[in-house]
Amino acid sequence: MKKIRLFLILLITSLSLTANALVIKDQSKYRKISKGVGNVIFSSKPLPHQGEDKYTDIRNTFYSKKDKEIYARAYFPGTLNSIFDNYKNQYPDIKLVEIFQLGEASFGGRVEKSIVLTNKQSGIDDWDQQRYDLLPEGDDSDFRGLLTSLPSFGKKGKWEIAIFKIMKVNLGKKYTASTENDQVVVRETGDIHEFIVADGRFDYIVE
Repeated sequence: MKKIRLFLILLITSLSLTANALVIKDQSKYRKISKGVGNVIFSSKPLPHQGEDKYTDIRNTFYSKKDKEIYARAYFPGTLNSIFDNYKNQYPDIKLVEIFQLGEASFGGRVEKSIVLTNKQSGIDDWDQQRYDLLPEGDDSDFRGLLTSLPSFGKKGKWEIAIFKIMKVNLGKKYTASTENDQVVVRETGDIHEFIVADGRFDYIVE
């Protein structure tokens, strides 16, 4: 009897968004949307919600010895629930798998450190932006160890730090079958997709 093996093909993709179907609760001069993906800004000063008139020192380069505080605010192309509803109009069988945050630290183009944060809330909320506190590290800080661990790598100089907000969805099951080495191989394709809601990068100089 031929054995059957099941494979899951993970597709990281950028699905098309219909801009006029997205809901933005809080307009912002800092929100920049490119090809359906939002952005992230960074500062050495706190970035409170609805306090943009007080934002200062927004920049994309920080130093390990001088900058003891680093904050970020991610701006989405719309509220998370309107983004999901937009895709549901295109894919009626879509289901949410999870929403998470990914932080990466790269040196010389190679990712040396990565941290994944799952959402603290359940379900799909109506946020259209989110704040992350990177430094100083404490119980309430996000991506703990992403920056403070870098000196231990022994690589001084410019590190590139990337922050992503990602939505993972299931578009509905599709299968293809083929025979390989006298086995029937069933592959599940076009099922799980991860797409970026927002991303931003800054240089972190380890001195």
